[in-house]
Amino acid sequence: MLKHVNRVFAIDITANQVAQPVLDMNAGTLSHTIQSRNGGNKAEYIRYIDESTKREVAGGLNSANSLYLKPGRYFLRIQGSNSKGVYETLETDSFEVFAGKTTTANITIP
Repeated sequence: MLKHVNRVFAIDITANQVAQPVLDMNAGTLSHTIQSRNGGNKAEYIRYIDESTKREVAGGLNSANSLYLKPGRYFLRIQGSNSKGVYETLETDSFEVFAGKTTTANITIP
């Protein structure tokens, strides 16, 4: 989830003209489709801060099936009960989000 950031964009507007500036927000779009057989799972996107174990929660699932995220490497962590009623945590393979691009993730939770 993007935090509040103050950014200034210089825009030239001339009399009787239409301005169509391009604003670089340094964010990428993640379009996701997630299917679960059991439902009721807690899912959140985690961003790697560096190559060690430092990570941060970047956002959860939403009804729009898309998120705007900082560029970086992410994975999805799913927590909930499996088909046998045992609580477990699953993590997907990692994927990259690039500024100005859309990354698509299709995930099936067993």
